[in-house]
Amino acid sequence: MHLAKDHYLTRIFFLTSFLISIVFYAYFSLTTKSSNAEQEKAVKTQEVEPVPKSTTVTGAVKYSFISSILSSGLSNSELKSLLSLLGDNFDIIKSVNNGDKFSIKTQHDTTDTEFVSAFYYMGSDIDFFAMRGTDDNIYIENGYRLNNRYSFPLPKHFRVSSSFDLNRKHPITNRILPHFGTDYATPVGTEVLSLSDGIVMKSLYNRFAGNYLTIKHTDGNYARYLHLSQIDVNIGERVTKGQIIGLTGNSGRTTGPHLHLELSVAGAPVDFEKYIKAEKSYNEQFVYIAQAERKQLIKSLTKTLPLNQPST
Repeated sequence: MHLAKDHYLTRIFFLTSFLISIVFYAYFSLTTKSSNAEQEKAVKTQEVEPVPKSTTVTGAVKYSFISSILSSGLSNSELKSLLSLLGDNFDIIKSVNNGDKFSIKTQHDTTDTEFVSAFYYMGSDIDFFAMRGTDDNIYIENGYRLNNRYSFPLPKHFRVSSSFDLNRKHPITNRILPHFGTDYATPVGTEVLSLSDGIVMKSLYNRFAGNYLTIKHTDGNYARYLHLSQIDVNIGERVTKGQIIGLTGNSGRTTGPHLHLELSVAGAPVDFEKYIKAEKSYNEQFVYIAQAERKQLIKSLTKTLPLNQPST
């Protein structure tokens, strides 16, 4: 009888232990699944959490372009980005009239810094659009690149008196010698402008080149400006794109006053006239993007500002 009782108790013990293990297993399984579900939910929430990509602001000019842009909500750094996008292609003084409308799109780069990616201006005297492409160049709505790496070295395009020519007959010596530059016939004293940002490597006088400058630009290319009547920068000085670096003249061996400009790209002389024209390239992939951006900016403008009456 004692054996039967012990056997019965043993069976009860094992049965109880089995049931307890099932309960614990079920509990931990549910806890783990709940924890995993919460983690997956957190990950999904993190993945779908919207990150600000772009913002569009609109406004109207009230006396000053700069103050009107800042009043629309752009920060100082975004204003700087806008001016960089516009470059020399939009005159913020002469092209602007009171009551003109504008629409600006800002985006975030990989460091979460905002920059201006597109700009539309609806003015009484001008209708202007420009956008920054993914290649960091500036394009207008027809897909043409607006920004050139180099500005023109003179206030306006003067007549080319002698072109880049590797087989030119020299007008003084009558010998066949390469002409590595482009000559622009100018009055003495015409302002000479730096093609781009750079540093002055040479500022010298030579009996052939006259007073001349050599500037190494930030892209590694070199430009030489010859026959100057005046030099306004010194060796080692940093210059900016469009800065006045001297005045044209007739110094050295010449047949008349002019600016002789040479540009070396990757160590080889190039025809400057052809080079800057080639820079105004067409990019088909940006045509539809630019047109869509312009259309969206106009749409934003019509939603926020009345276009049929001037701003007050």
